[in-house]
Amino acid sequence: MKEVTEKEFKKDVIEKSKEKPVLVDFWADWCQPCLIFSPILEELEKEYHQEFIFYKVNIKENESLALQLGIQAIPTIKIFKDGKVVASFTGVLSKQKLKSILDKFIPQQAEKLIKEAETLLKEGRFEEVEKKLKEAESLKPDNPQVKLKLGLIYFKKNEIEKAKSYLKEVTQFEDANRILSYIYFLETPEEDIDKLKKILEKNPDDLEVRLRIATQYVKKGKYREALDEYLEVIKRNKKYKDEIARKLMLKVFLILGNDASLTHEYQRKLVQVLF
Repeated sequence: MKEVTEKEFKKDVIEKSKEKPVLVDFWADWCQPCLIFSPILEELEKEYHQEFIFYKVNIKENESLALQLGIQAIPTIKIFKDGKVVASFTGVLSKQKLKSILDKFIPQQAEKLIKEAETLLKEGRFEEVEKKLKEAESLKPDNPQVKLKLGLIYFKKNEIEKAKSYLKEVTQFEDANRILSYIYFLETPEEDIDKLKKILEKNPDDLEVRLRIATQYVKKGKYREALDEYLEVIKRNKKYKDEIARKLMLKVFLILGNDASLTHEYQRKLVQVLF
């Protein structure tokens, strides 16, 4: 752990605590409990180096600072955040007990990173967004909001496999399902619609060709035309390929959004055909 003096304290502790929490160990070389506690703190510094900054203050060499901060016994640990003391305790604690104290501050740090990422995302600064979110993920790997936003940013960066891996874990969110639905169509092979239409003219009952035409319309953003073709497949055979046309219509509804007028229109038409 790095030693910090009274002269450096404002810059290294107070100011840096506005970026991430700072743990300060107030100690002295004549203090036996301090020497016992020191290896525990050094282990935690390695484990929490991304979440916290760790410093030591020798009270014998910085008596005025110790007096200002009300240090009456050692070892004393103080945690600074946003320029203020947010936790303080005296005496030797077990590693597990100290970890439980430090962990209380990690969600707050992760939340701050998420908010910063949201601001950067609005500005289109995708590389910086990814960096912030990956840092938040290292703090809270199971946070669904982090996974959702990482999926979104990878989708915007056209890193489709990474996007899918994150979004598939958070399908409780409508945005995740919307993007996954879009990716489904994005990954289907490109085909010539005019050629497919000529095939269909010769055999209007070729439902597979109708599905392929509809999917190409989705890829081109022609959602009404796509929904018409899917609906026609359902009219001709509701159970075709395990109701694939109905399922693909639902994916289109997700892409359009529940509030879209086109979604409402074709939801009504779908109900009429099915029932």
